[in-house]
Amino acid sequence: MIKSINACTLHRSESKQFPIAEKNGWPMEIDWEDVQRRAKDSTMVKRLGEVIESKDTNPFWQFAKERAEDVGVALARTAKGQYAVFEKAQPG
Repeated sequence: MIKSINACTLHRSESKQFPIAEKNGWPMEIDWEDVQRRAKDSTMVKRLGEVIESKDTNPFWQFAKERAEDVGVALARTAKGQYAVFEKAQPG
């Protein structure tokens, strides 16, 4: 049941986000050859810096921090621990 719920959640997210991405001209596939260049782009570096600096107000960071405190860092880092909260931890 959990696997089908995750699949449904992912499908709903993709159904909403893909049309927006296409409308905005966003790529539908990752250009792995260009990732390093794009990651070094000043706009990207600035935005990632903002995300890192705002971890105290970032809901995903707060969730991860609370999860690690609840179950322990070791379990929270495992595939089993991450899969248990997959639908809560994914953005979108």
